[in-house]
Amino acid sequence: QTESVQENALRLVSELNAGNYENAYREFQYERTMKFSLGAGAFKDLWTDLTDEYGQPREILSSTVNTVGKDTTVSVIVQHEKAQVIVNVIYNSNNRISGLEYGIVEEDVDWEQTGENDPSLAPNETLLSVGTDQFPLKAMLSIPLEGTKPYPLVILVPGSGPNDMDETVGVCTPFKDIAEQLNKNGIAVLRFNSRAYEYLDEIGKNIANFTPYEEIIEDAVAVYHDAKTLYDIDPDRIYIAGHSIGGYFIPRIAEYTPDAAGYILLAANAYHMEDLIYQQYRYLVHMDGKVKFAEKFVLARYQNMTKRVKNLKEGDDVNPRKLYGVYPNYWLYANKYNVLETVKKIDLPVLFLQGTRDYQVSIDNFKLWKQTMEGKDNAQFIQYDNLNHLF
Repeated sequence: QTESVQENALRLVSELNAGNYENAYREFQYERTMKFSLGAGAFKDLWTDLTDEYGQPREILSSTVNTVGKDTTVSVIVQHEKAQVIVNVIYNSNNRISGLEYGIVEEDVDWEQTGENDPSLAPNETLLSVGTDQFPLKAMLSIPLEGTKPYPLVILVPGSGPNDMDETVGVCTPFKDIAEQLNKNGIAVLRFNSRAYEYLDEIGKNIANFTPYEEIIEDAVAVYHDAKTLYDIDPDRIYIAGHSIGGYFIPRIAEYTPDAAGYILLAANAYHMEDLIYQQYRYLVHMDGKVKFAEKFVLARYQNMTKRVKNLKEGDDVNPRKLYGVYPNYWLYANKYNVLETVKKIDLPVLFLQGTRDYQVSIDNFKLWKQTMEGKDNAQFIQYDNLNHLF
């Protein structure tokens, strides 16, 4: 019998409440971006924070289902020792989990109301439209509440896939968190929805010709030029920061923005993307200390796909299923990009940031960046103990 999304959400919350984080990760279907961004360790971190704040869960009190557009949200209310907590499990149109969030139940809060339908803006926040004429993107400019105008600005460039302006993954909103902290330190921040987030259906109509340029680079460059015209922003102090694969393409973005003040790479991979995918899966199958036969089979399959990506040539007609589900043109663009040679050409200040508990982009990538930039006095490296991919 097919399980309903409500039953699925109740089962997920029960596993998390019981501390069965491995089961919560392996036994449920997640949207691709969330699958790569979360892991059993991330679930443990999230639920440890939850229980530290509200105490241990006692019982599930109720659950409701609400559908808005293509997304369905199952809201599960759990009685904890100190408060009632609501857990929202969000499903996409394919009934895969695309979001997970929690908060304390309050009478005056509608937990099923999405932020985009009724945005609650802070006094220092302004909604904007940025990007190209063909694909305008919703964006948020947040400025310091104190400080001297005009402000320096950091533009936050998201990674691959359909990312909103907060780069939301489950209950985590790393871009929003970064913006708030930078604002407190006198720095303005501009963050924006990715093209894949706002125009996924339109992209799908021409997906065979979609490349990293359209996914990340073109919009980042357009947003940079928009930012230079913003009121209260110093056009000579605009920094571009990329997270994950968004950081991987910062050296290419730098070629289009030579008058920027500098660049920041947050948990950016230095290895090629196909190698990164293989490394991520290899880490996951070794988490429990043993590799099952089926997992060995998948590892071999991933290894073959990685080789196939590297050997792609112009005109090759290869089924995307044999290329990690991605069309050849995307990989061909990426294959022509020598990230380590390109980053060495940057003479402006470059800051590399990395968490030691990041398995999506491991510390080996950070070490490779360091090795590559050795001898260049414009590069700075900061390593954060115990932080994961989402900082």
